[in-house]
Amino acid sequence: MRNPCRTTGAGPLRIPSALLGGGLVLGGLLLLAGGCAVSYPQDQKKALEEVAAHLEKGDFQAALEEALWAKERFPDSTRALSVWALAAKTLALSQDPPDFDLLDQAERECLRAGRAHPRDPAPWFTLGVVRRDRGDLGGAVQAWEEALKAEPFHLPTLEALGDLQFSLGHERAAAVLYDRLLRLPPGSMKKEERALFSYRLGVCLLAEAELSPKPEPLDYDPAKKNFLQALSLDPGRVDASRAMAWLVVRISKLKGRWKEPDLRKEDAHKALAYLRKALARHPLSPGCCHDLGWLLEVLGDSRAAEEEYRKALSLDPEFVPALVDLAALVEKRGKEGRAEARKLRKKALDLTGDFALARGLKKALGGSK
Repeated sequence: MRNPCRTTGAGPLRIPSALLGGGLVLGGLLLLAGGCAVSYPQDQKKALEEVAAHLEKGDFQAALEEALWAKERFPDSTRALSVWALAAKTLALSQDPPDFDLLDQAERECLRAGRAHPRDPAPWFTLGVVRRDRGDLGGAVQAWEEALKAEPFHLPTLEALGDLQFSLGHERAAAVLYDRLLRLPPGSMKKEERALFSYRLGVCLLAEAELSPKPEPLDYDPAKKNFLQALSLDPGRVDASRAMAWLVVRISKLKGRWKEPDLRKEDAHKALAYLRKALARHPLSPGCCHDLGWLLEVLGDSRAAEEEYRKALSLDPEFVPALVDLAALVEKRGKEGRAEARKLRKKALDLTGDFALARGLKKALGGSK
């Protein structure tokens, strides 16, 4: 069973409340609505909320014009500057080709504001967003590190940098950031958001355990603790349920209770329980269907396993794990099965970015007729 944790990408980005003086929002855009800059010419918050309303509607030019008004009206405000830079970045990247001059201007002004206000994380955070979205990941990391120097527990920066490090496979660096996020007061974020961070910290700790020097015993307890914490905060988290099912099987194997194709019934029922609970809440999850199919195959029910693999592919025809495992299953049927297996593997090879998996698929395809 492949570790389901590594298929998860980074989550949505936060915009700091410091930019608007209001709540946090998702998606890398300012989605606060309401207010009007014209009706409240002295009210910076209302002006910036109007920018957010334009961004939410997709009217990027209007958002930039409103943000420019706020920036000029409040020239010493890092909030106004940051919102203008985000509006400029959004408009610049919406064009074909992108307006690199506008992007450069947004970077320069954020950098100037950051240097002028080194203890204010807002311009550094925004500079990181601009750089990340234009593809300068190294520059984004540098900017976000400056934001954390200004405010070590700046929630939006911790999440943005944590997500970037996580997506790049830098689990150790991401773990430090997610651990710091989880030490923020409970009221700092929603339970679902805390559950996400707990799950991702579990993934980082799991990777660290798997990569620990052998023959030291693998310690999965820290990862398990975080996965369970994620499920206690958000019982519907599919990724945490899949991770726990994988852990049950992995631990069972390490304790000598699991030898393919046999799995201790007690452990099998635990793993099945996590997957079925997740599917009860999210019946259209291809990942859960695939994992359930794999577990059923290990338990010897090939027919039910094939049904789950095909269900996963009906939900997502490009779900590589299901393509690979279904190919291995149908290949056992003889000539007809080998023909279908070859098609499935070719498709998986075209889709995968996993070098080791690609090498295995090429080897399998080379050996089939």
